[in-house]
Amino acid sequence: THLYGRNEKGQSYRIAYSKYLDTTATNFTLAAYRYSTRGYYSFTDALYAHDGYRQYSDDAAKASTAGDGLTPSLDMNTLDGLRSARPRNTFSLNLNQRLDDNLGTLFFSGTQRDYWNEPGHSREYQLGYSNALGPVDYNVSASRIRNTHHNEETRYYMSVAIPFDAFGKSAYLSSSLAMTDRRYQQSQLSISGVSGDANQLSYTLSGANQPGGNNMASVNTQYRTLLQ
Repeated sequence: THLYGRNEKGQSYRIAYSKYLDTTATNFTLAAYRYSTRGYYSFTDALYAHDGYRQYSDDAAKASTAGDGLTPSLDMNTLDGLRSARPRNTFSLNLNQRLDDNLGTLFFSGTQRDYWNEPGHSREYQLGYSNALGPVDYNVSASRIRNTHHNEETRYYMSVAIPFDAFGKSAYLSSSLAMTDRRYQQSQLSISGVSGDANQLSYTLSGANQPGGNNMASVNTQYRTLLQ
C-alpha cells in the first residue's frame, strides 16, 4: 500500500470450518479466524488512510491561512487509528437455521476484533428473521455494531420485495428501512427487472433518502447481445 511518506506491506490469513446439518437444516460456520499483519491494509483501509491524510492536510492549510499559529494535533498514525482501525485478529460465527412448516429462517452472526492501531477490541453481532408472505419476501434484523465514530450502537433493518409484471416480464419492487437506536438512518425504494425476448435488457431504478434531506437517485441498465 502506497501512503503519503511511506509504503506498507503485509499479509492476511483466514481459516474457517463450515458444516450443514441435514437433519436439523442448520448451516453454520464455526471458528472462522483471520489474522492480519501490522503492515496489511485492505482496499477500504487504504482509502480511509488517504482520505484521513487529505483531511489533515486541508486542516493544516486552513490553520496556516488563518495565521492563528494553530496546527492540527493529529499525525498520520493517529488519523489511521481514527479513520480506519486496522484489524489484527478476527473471530466470527455464523448460524443459519431454517424453521419447519414454512416458518421462515433465523440467522445469527457475530464477530470480535482487536486492532493494530488502537487498544481494546470490538464485538459486532446480528440477529434476523426472513420469510415470505405469499409472493412477498421480507426480512427484519437487529444488529449491535461499532460505528464510524467508534461508538457502539444498535441498528434495525427491514426490507420487503414484491414481484409484479412489467413489459410482460417479471419485475420486483423492493423497499428497505434502516434505523439506529438514536435516529432514522436511511430508506430506499427500487424497481428492477428484465425485458426482451431473451431477457437481454436488465434495469434497476432506485432512490434513497437520508437525514438532512440527502436524497439520491440512480438508473442502471444493461443490454446483452450475441456476436455472430
